Amino acid sequence: LPITSDFCFPLAQDSYKNIHKNWGDERAGGNRCHAGIDIYTKNPGTVLAIADGIVTGVDKSFTTCSDTGTTQEVGNILIYHPSLGKTINYGEINTPTILLQTGASITKSQILGKATHCTMLHLEVYEGSVNQNQKWYPPEGYSTIGDNKCATTYLSSKPLALLDPTSLVDDLNNNFCSPLIFPVS
Repeated sequence: LPITSDFCFPLAQDSYKNIHKNWGDERAGGNRCHAGIDIYTKNPGTVLAIADGIVTGVDKSFTTCSDTGTTQEVGNILIYHPSLGKTINYGEINTPTILLQTGASITKSQILGKATHCTMLHLEVYEGSVNQNQKWYPPEGYSTIGDNKCATTYLSSKPLALLDPTSLVDDLNNNFCSPLIFPVS
C-alpha cells in the first residue's frame, strides 16, 4: 500500500505515544490470540479516520480496561474504507465519546472519539467490508502461550478476513493529519 496524502495515521499527532506490534500475541491466559495491534496514546487521545469510509458497526461495550485506575467500559467503531478495500476496527475508544452510528459516512481525518481509558487505540484490519470484529482462537486443545505462537503456529485458525495490521500502521506512521471536528459535506 503506497501511503499518500489520501491516508492518515489513526491518532492525532499530539495524542500519539508509541506502537506495540503485538498482533498474534497471547491473550486471555493463552486461550485467545491478539487480533490487532495497540497504539499507545497520551491525552487527549484523539482517534482519527485513516481515510473516507462508511461505519459498518459500532459496539459501545467492546471491552473493559482499568489502566487508569478504575474499570471503564470502552467501545469500538468499524469503518469500511473503499480506497483500501478493508475495514478497520478502531477499538478501545472511550464509550461516551462515540457519537457515530452504523451507516454514517466518514471523512479522512474525522474525529472518531477519544482513546484514553485504556491508554491505547486497539486497531484491527479486515479484508472487505465486515460489521463486527472477529475473535481469533488457537485450535481446540492448544494454548497461545509462547513466543508469538498465534502468528507463527496458529494462522490456520485465524478468521479468513482478519489481516495483520502491522505493515499498514508502519506505512501510516508519522503521516499525521489535522483532526476534522465535523465531517465535510
